[in-house]
Amino acid sequence: MSMKGPRDSMEDAHTIVVPFAGVHGQGLFGVFDGHGGKAAAKWCSQHFPRRLLNALRKNTSGEILEALTNAFQDVDAQLEQQWAESSGNMDSGTTAVVAFLRIEDAQGEQSFLPSNYNPLGIAVPSAGGNTIKQMVDDANDIFSPPPNACSRVLYCANVGDARAVLCRGGKAIRLTHDHTAQDKNEAERIENAGGLIIEGRVDGRLIPTRALGDAEYNQYVTGTPYTTEVELTKKDEFLILACDGLWDVLEDQEAVDFIRGTPDPAEAAHGLLNEARRRHTSDNVTVLVVRLRDPPKNVGVEY
Repeated sequence: MSMKGPRDSMEDAHTIVVPFAGVHGQGLFGVFDGHGGKAAAKWCSQHFPRRLLNALRKNTSGEILEALTNAFQDVDAQLEQQWAESSGNMDSGTTAVVAFLRIEDAQGEQSFLPSNYNPLGIAVPSAGGNTIKQMVDDANDIFSPPPNACSRVLYCANVGDARAVLCRGGKAIRLTHDHTAQDKNEAERIENAGGLIIEGRVDGRLIPTRALGDAEYNQYVTGTPYTTEVELTKKDEFLILACDGLWDVLEDQEAVDFIRGTPDPAEAAHGLLNEARRRHTSDNVTVLVVRLRDPPKNVGVEY
């Protein structure tokens, strides 16, 4: 779910596809935090799923992280093409965090599941962005483990400072990397490519050093993502995807602690939005919560 916050306009967008590519137990989730306008974020939310599907089909090696990287680079190239065709008028960009969850067998191959299996509890904004619906019809199936000899594997990719944070046994594990000038390696990469870091921004303007779009800066602001692969365990409780409007005011562990005792992912996402507002975030905020298992019974939450 999302809120505009104190900003004049809403430049965030998101995508949720469950089941992804028609495969039960497989899901795609993404948060896109636009800047310089909402066009890039909106386009990514609408077209990234198809671009990833194309990348997966073309990837004969079966390497999911490689396919994710190719999808990011493809989307970045498409936005650059749109910028060129608009004579530079479509100059917005977006940070992005994407999570791809699927069931795999012992050989790392995709495992196809019966149609009545759905292991996800998801906070899903409606088309209007204000109401929440539960995409899982049978609540008893939400926290079901995968069949024997199969495992759930989570793949994440990001550019910019949108994050994915996994709760494992109550501990926050960041699965992404913030690409900003505060990172020494990123700052050096920008400068070596011909850019300048002025007051912590690329050429004195952009905070993220990696993004999708921003074609004006394509010589050094890249769309190549940071990627991670995690085999989920019984200790993994939920995943938070959110833009920097949340992370500017909450640390990873604070966010995990705040919603750990909230079984309903919609309520959890709403709680994080309210807490970001209470802490006076200065940005748009979009939060997706993917519940991976039932919360521990001895954990509570305070609002």
